[in-house]
Amino acid sequence: GGGNIDADPLFVRNPDDGDDGWGDDPDTADIDEGANDDFGDLRLRFASPCIDAGNNESVPDDVTMDLADNPRFVDDPDTDPDSGVGNPPIVDMGALEFPVDCNLNGLNDHDEIASGEGFDCNDNTYPDDCDPDADNDGFIDDCDACPQSLLDETLVIGDCDTGVMNFALGDGCTAADLIAECLPVSEDSLSLESLISERLREPKPVGPSWEWARVRDRNRSRSITGRQEHPVVCLTRLARTWLRDQLISGREFGRIISCAAGDE
Repeated sequence: GGGNIDADPLFVRNPDDGDDGWGDDPDTADIDEGANDDFGDLRLRFASPCIDAGNNESVPDDVTMDLADNPRFVDDPDTDPDSGVGNPPIVDMGALEFPVDCNLNGLNDHDEIASGEGFDCNDNTYPDDCDPDADNDGFIDDCDACPQSLLDETLVIGDCDTGVMNFALGDGCTAADLIAECLPVSEDSLSLESLISERLREPKPVGPSWEWARVRDRNRSRSITGRQEHPVVCLTRLARTWLRDQLISGREFGRIISCAAGDE
């Protein structure tokens, strides 16, 4: 129709109905087709053909902000010439205006990322500090291995508080997150004490630091197949790796092992 374009608008994330239509189909009472509806992220990426491409005359006089409550009229200096109608700044097409400086640090976002002064870990053309970070740990959700991190002050195993301070790891996870990954399995007939003794007799693990990431990934894959590592084996492996990497002391290692064994 009039006023539309047939080019890719370059949304940060396109809407997706999950291939089963939008909303719930009333004819299938036992299925909620709307559960997988993704309304997308309608922010415009850098170089979107919708930037400065609207019609200023189509915007009511009392509309000065976009749907996200950001200024409705922002000129993008990298869009030249403007393809819209009216005197600059020309409104963007769509519900959200391309911000140019989304973090309000006085730098053009594109230039900030290109120069290395800003980071864009998910390549959506926005500096990371403009993207959602649900747990406020400095890792945006798209690049956070644990977007809902456990931020308890100390490491707790079941009902046992180890007294060891929780600490952040290198990918958005905390030590508490990895402990939680070890725990959700059913108990079996293996002796906790014998498992600990067996693990402590093994040679010290070798390989690059942050082996905890391998433990996490292994346990996540095993949980899918029902073959998750025994919690004591998993916790002992984690604690030994943290001890090796000097993230915990020998005394703290002992506290973790004692709680894992149920001795406290």
